[in-house]
Amino acid sequence: MDILVTGSKSGLGRFLQEWFNCYGYTRENRIEDLKIPYQTIIHCAFDPIKKLNSDNINRYIEDNFLLTKRLVTELNFQKFIYISSVDIYPKDEERHIEEEVISLENPVNAYTLVKLISEAFIEKHCKNYLIIRAGLLLGKYSRVNNLINLLKEPSPVLSLTGESTFNCVLHSDIYEFIRLAINKDLSGIYNAVSETVISLKLIADKYKKMPQYGSFTYKCGNIDNNKIKKLCSIFNKTSENAVEQFIRECL
Repeated sequence: MDILVTGSKSGLGRFLQEWFNCYGYTRENRIEDLKIPYQTIIHCAFDPIKKLNSDNINRYIEDNFLLTKRLVTELNFQKFIYISSVDIYPKDEERHIEEEVISLENPVNAYTLVKLISEAFIEKHCKNYLIIRAGLLLGKYSRVNNLINLLKEPSPVLSLTGESTFNCVLHSDIYEFIRLAINKDLSGIYNAVSETVISLKLIADKYKKMPQYGSFTYKCGNIDNNKIKKLCSIFNKTSENAVEQFIRECL
């Protein structure tokens, strides 16, 4: 079967491209050259410009939403899988499920807005789509973040507070669910998250780390995973389990 994975230079995209042994797309490629009819496109690519401003917002839109639009409208495929994020949900104590309507009256940033716009476009223009709203992705090709910095560095300097929380899932978890989704032709939206969240302080205490914490607190929110774990039991694990497995396999 012909699969195309975007963002195959690093992160989840690189992991999936290797494990599916399939075609990869990076920003060095041209969409015009992708002429093969694909059974499945797995769209992982996202350009996370850290300091977004009026000078680079045009590039941000082109590299993210407009890339998604071109993949959907210009390529020949049967199924489109989009890697979204749980960050689109409000950061409150409510339990968030896939079917809810997400209000844009809540504070949103450019990242969450582009993810939501991309989701909406895919839902409208793809007959067979799967949207995966993932938690914090951990794997051997992950970009360095506060959690990985905490685990790897002997004297970690973090930008986040110890109260910051994450819902951790592994690249291999996402792979297993996508493999299942292709085989069973699943469609719709799924929250790909673990059973529980974990804080930086809990991780630091468990692994006897003494980091220098930052001043910003990130909260991953309260995300429901009942829909995905009914189909894929690998999501019965906790975020702590995911971190332990990440350490064993990748560090």
